[in-house]
Amino acid sequence: MIEIINNNEKCDDLDLGGLKEECFDFSNFYELRNIISSESRSKVILHLYLYRNDLNNVETLKNKIKKSAPYILNSVRELEIMGLIKRANKIFYLTSKGNIITAIFIKLIENTYIFKKNDFWTVHNLKQIPFELLNHIYFLKDGKYIQSTNKDLKKPVREYLKLIKSSEDLNIIMPIFSKIHLDDIFKFTIKNNGCLKIILNEEIFNLIFDDYQNEIKTLLNKNKIEFWNVNLDLEIFLTSSPNFSSLNLFFKDGYYDDSSLLLDKSIKGIEWGLKLFNHYKNKGTKLQLNNIVE
Repeated sequence: MIEIINNNEKCDDLDLGGLKEECFDFSNFYELRNIISSESRSKVILHLYLYRNDLNNVETLKNKIKKSAPYILNSVRELEIMGLIKRANKIFYLTSKGNIITAIFIKLIENTYIFKKNDFWTVHNLKQIPFELLNHIYFLKDGKYIQSTNKDLKKPVREYLKLIKSSEDLNIIMPIFSKIHLDDIFKFTIKNNGCLKIILNEEIFNLIFDDYQNEIKTLLNKNKIEFWNVNLDLEIFLTSSPNFSSLNLFFKDGYYDDSSLLLDKSIKGIEWGLKLFNHYKNKGTKLQLNNIVE
């Protein structure tokens, strides 16, 4: 994020494909608009937030921001009028409101960075990702985008299966029936004595049950498998585990994209994936498997 600030990227110049209103928290729109619209105000308020333990006077800000005293003082006065900065003994501080607004502004910058980092977010349908998680998309800033190439069409799938082989517990939102995925999901969940939880719709469940009835029974006998049914055509393929979170999406025309995978092994990325899983789990109905396999 500091790199973005140092490069002086201006948020109001970004083209996010119409995602701004859906993906960011604009509950404090007036203050955010006035910060974003001014490079000088942006620099001053970000510096005071990032270096709030320093003695920030005019000279300090001149040296850090590399601007003249009039430039600094003009921005400070404007931020004071907005109630975001106060001064005491020639030292500048953020007010409580200023700290809150700046934290939101930084989240906006980090969210924007995610959308600019890779076209993964602009070419896919994001409608099934809830607003709260789009608003916290910066949790995925350390994620790795794995894409097919002309020489290696199966790279995303291969990377995914490599992780499955060493995983125990798996939480999956399954929008498709894919044997190449399911073979290893069941094989290694059983082998690693893991627990498998899958969210799907009735059509996908029936296809899985027809092909993997024995594996389901094996896991059921160990109390290691659970299914939740949701009444919609899912367009999210999520795998959440204690060690990683992976995400495949559908194109905007409705076709599943197996050529691009977002993989995140960071604490925040794993947390984001689990929240997405739980969002749909809470919307679903748990299937009573004992009645099904008798």
